[in-house]
Amino acid sequence: MKFSRIASALLVLVIFGIGAFAWEILADDSGRAWQIFLINLLFFSAVAQSGPVFAAIYHLTEARWGGRVIRLALGFGSFLPISFVLFTVLLAGFPFLPGQVA
Repeated sequence: MKFSRIASALLVLVIFGIGAFAWEILADDSGRAWQIFLINLLFFSAVAQSGPVFAAIYHLTEARWGGRVIRLALGFGSFLPISFVLFTVLLAGFPFLPGQVA
């Protein structure tokens, strides 16, 4: 499979992010890493859920001017399966969140 330069750079950034998250989990205060993970997951999941909603609104109102916006909005929804997998990762770290009793 041939990657473009941008795709290769993004793959390097994803690997770097996973490494930084693992480094923080192994640190003394792993609760902070899980807090950051929770906030990021909630934010990007909300953005991913709003995309198909906007596409449905454009479809229901039969908007003809929003062709590019509809494609972009449907693209946001492609993060939802990834979000579900990351949510199961969050369940593993839930006991480490401050104020939570396992």
